[in-house]
Amino acid sequence: MGIELVNQRNESPDTRTLFPKSKKTAYSKFSYAIASEQTRDYYVRKFKVFLEYLEIPKEPFEDGVNLLYEQIQKEGTQWFSEALIDFIVDYKQKITRKQITAGTLRNYYKPIKLFCDMNDILLNWKLIARGIPSSKRAAMDRAPTLDEIHKLLEFPTDERVKPIILVMVSTGIRMESWEYLK
Repeated sequence: MGIELVNQRNESPDTRTLFPKSKKTAYSKFSYAIASEQTRDYYVRKFKVFLEYLEIPKEPFEDGVNLLYEQIQKEGTQWFSEALIDFIVDYKQKITRKQITAGTLRNYYKPIKLFCDMNDILLNWKLIARGIPSSKRAAMDRAPTLDEIHKLLEFPTDERVKPIILVMVSTGIRMESWEYLK
């Protein structure tokens, strides 16, 4: 017997649920948990790779996620756990061949875990995460020396480059972050 909520406003139970009945899909629950539009786009791209690996149609994305959920319900969580571990093993081989980094593999793992968490799919995450190698920082991820900064400022091919270099050096912003400054 579950815990019953006290209904002081005489609302029907349907109005107190987190998701309306018509929208209670695996995709809507997954989407609900993502606040940022940038994170949503990133998670969708990474999740599509996993759907493709499982040979589940990824377009439209919402249908692919719902199909995956239905397949998990039909095949069971053991099937899904094994499929996820197989995916991780395949991508660990890509790390060995230096096609991707360990951090990239972890980025594929995050949206899958969120999907499972939001849809009450219980897996042994400790066992699954143990197989993911820890990510290391890139070897050249450092601040430029003063000499390197002076060399960059001496030969700008375009006058607009100089202020960009100075902003980057003074704030520590990375090249990839310029995209988000728009």
